[in-house]
Amino acid sequence: MSKSKVFFLLLISVIIYYCKEVNKKIFLENVIFGIILAFLSFSVFLIFFKVLLKILGYKKLEKVRKIVYSFILIIAFTLEIGIILSKKPADLIINQFMIVGVFAGRFVK
Repeated sequence: MSKSKVFFLLLISVIIYYCKEVNKKIFLENVIFGIILAFLSFSVFLIFFKVLLKILGYKKLEKVRKIVYSFILIIAFTLEIGIILSKKPADLIINQFMIVGVFAGRFVK
């Protein structure tokens, strides 16, 4: 499964949210806030996986990464459906950004 799927889901979510949100100022605020949260969640999970790398070693960490990756994809698809069906998708788009940050933070070596 391609690593770009989660990023592609985020792009689709932003486009759908842009079409649904009437107030474009609120759209911009939520996207900027989401980007900030993505960087924060990226930083936290980068540190988390570095600590796990030291504790578990590389081979065991790869198993943990695969499990985390599976959960991230499930959550991302669930949020995508929520954004499509929801009348107020603002909170969901912010969560989608956080999921992308977590996803990016898992690539530690």
